[in-house]
Amino acid sequence: MHECDAVIEAGRLSVLIGNDHAEIARVGTAVERMVAAENLGPRLSYAIELALDELVTNVVCHSACGQIEITLAIGTDKVTLTVADDGYPYDPLLAPDPPLTEPLETRRVGGLGIHLVRSLMDEVRYRRDGDRNIVTCTLARSGEATE
Repeated sequence: MHECDAVIEAGRLSVLIGNDHAEIARVGTAVERMVAAENLGPRLSYAIELALDELVTNVVCHSACGQIEITLAIGTDKVTLTVADDGYPYDPLLAPDPPLTEPLETRRVGGLGIHLVRSLMDEVRYRRDGDRNIVTCTLARSGEATE
């Protein structure tokens, strides 16, 4: 992704990237800039940036997709992050909760990402639309001014 590949207009960012680890940091930078421009508080900024990183990393690492479309819409009452890919059908919300009470040395590596996303977001939804996996996360902007 290059700077010109990110489309930003009126509280909305849309980016199309390839299935490449190098793209994760680049799209993260575009999202960071938009979050700062929209004056989101630290709680919302952290939640959006972490969810983006976790969701896109999962797609890049575990999907055989060709493209990933990221959309971030910042409205007056809520923030919506959508990550869509054309990989194998996979609903990450069906992943089991990680065994948080087990000792670290007995836990398998991975599995915390979607748990973190679910914990930070008000709502996380998955749907399959044609040949695309679509994960949509929403977070209310209420209480933002007191952060």
